[in-house]
Amino acid sequence: MDLFGSWTEIGMILAAVAAGAAAVLVPLIKSRKNKQPKGVTMDGDFWKVHSTVHERLTQLRIESDCARSQIAQFHNGGHFLDGVSMMKFTITHESLGVGIQGEGHLLQDSPLSMYMPRLQLALRDEPIIYMVRDFEDSYCKQQMENSGVIAFAILPLRHGAKGVIGYLSCQWCKWDKVDGLDFTKAAHDLEEARNSIEVHLVQQIATNSVR
Repeated sequence: MDLFGSWTEIGMILAAVAAGAAAVLVPLIKSRKNKQPKGVTMDGDFWKVHSTVHERLTQLRIESDCARSQIAQFHNGGHFLDGVSMMKFTITHESLGVGIQGEGHLLQDSPLSMYMPRLQLALRDEPIIYMVRDFEDSYCKQQMENSGVIAFAILPLRHGAKGVIGYLSCQWCKWDKVDGLDFTKAAHDLEEARNSIEVHLVQQIATNSVR
């Protein structure tokens, strides 16, 4: 083997790669310098809808005395090689009690298939308080336990012909809160909040579809 020749070829390849990278990066850097920073602009409808949703979510958390109240919305996340859609969900709104760690940054673009037990309960559309310890071991149960969840309630968010577009959930993380919980009132509060939030989310979807 011509070792000298081999290293020469490698050097030529590296030089070519470097030259190619420079040819791409130099114009890119120049174009970035020429671009003026632009602020984020959002219309009044967006702010109004999502501010109202957050306020309603916080009201629900306070009324039910839970640690977290949150909204998750379903969405597509690309496709598998066989063309099947990657169904995912993302926490889009969350209200937290004092000292409670959020899940919003953890549950982004999460595969629905990993959380089937939770989603099956949402699809039941029943305002029931579930105890995490009563469920069979699963990734979903482990995730809730890691987040300190002792009990939770969950209802679907619906949009007419589109069907279920997400879910609304309350989570309790302290036993004294669960032991003193008025289950009937909590269920009523959850249903009322769901009905109110659905209206605002549907309004946002309708506004976006017009544009």
